[in-house]
Amino acid sequence: MASAAVAAFEIGEASAITIGARVPLLASMAFWPQFDVLLEAHRMVIEKMAAVFEGSLAASQATAALATRAALGRTDATDVALGMVSIAMAATRPTHRRARANASRLSRR
Repeated sequence: MASAAVAAFEIGEASAITIGARVPLLASMAFWPQFDVLLEAHRMVIEKMAAVFEGSLAASQATAALATRAALGRTDATDVALGMVSIAMAATRPTHRRARANASRLSRR
């Protein structure tokens, strides 16, 4: 449970760094379009699409695992609660990974 809170904090921090680095780039694109800025805009969209797909797949797998355990009678209330947290963590893991990587990459520019 604590790791979920830490991950949420890290995503927020990394997002602020990424937004701070990308806004000037995207704003300059209207007046001085450059290849690296266009590439960054493309990367921004593609990364989000990939993270959503990966997160959806991981959440579906975690949900199926929890549902299977519940259908077989191998869960109690604690297992269900922890299972919901594991589903949420699985869904956000790709976003967490990409947000931290983007913040690291863009802060070096």
